[in-house]
Amino acid sequence: MDEDILTDNLVNYFDGLESLNESEKGLLKQHLKPIRLKKGNHFLANGAKSDKIGFVVKGILRLYEYNSDGKEITHCFIKENGFITDLTSFYNQTNSSKYIIAETNCSIIYFSYSSYILFSKEITKWHQIIHKASEKTMSSKITEKTTIIVEDGLSRYLNFINNHPDIANRVALKSIANYLGLTKHSVSRIRKIIAQNDLLPLGNSKK
Repeated sequence: MDEDILTDNLVNYFDGLESLNESEKGLLKQHLKPIRLKKGNHFLANGAKSDKIGFVVKGILRLYEYNSDGKEITHCFIKENGFITDLTSFYNQTNSSKYIIAETNCSIIYFSYSSYILFSKEITKWHQIIHKASEKTMSSKITEKTTIIVEDGLSRYLNFINNHPDIANRVALKSIANYLGLTKHSVSRIRKIIAQNDLLPLGNSKK
């Protein structure tokens, strides 16, 4: 995909949240940078400073960290038209405890912290744009995580593949299991139950 087209995707997204004038669009295009990540590569690694915000044009990434017991905890998946960063690390310019990994090959547009500060000064409704973008992203994550906590394993998996077939079909089963707070073995068993009872066609997610 041409780099100018990639950049236009994000400019148009911002313009859809709050109207931008031509000068502001031009400023954004000067500072937006494309990056391509291969599956398994990190956009952010533990101990690094989150010094950029990315917009996913194509692909899926996963945000995770390790708890005090060394257990991997997946917080969310980020797909097309979603934003990726560790906001606390980004805003405070401190080292992050989180990882953001490409679950598929990804095309991303990003801007740096210094560009973010410049946009804050030069783009009239920049803070409104960022607030709306963050609000849209966070509301869906909070609702889903709350539901996952109170559901049994079968319900968690069924709801996930029903609500996110696009992610279920592209992301490894072990990553989905980790997100749902289940083991890969448990999810494999759940998939057999689904197949035996014709609850959903088997094949909605990778093995």
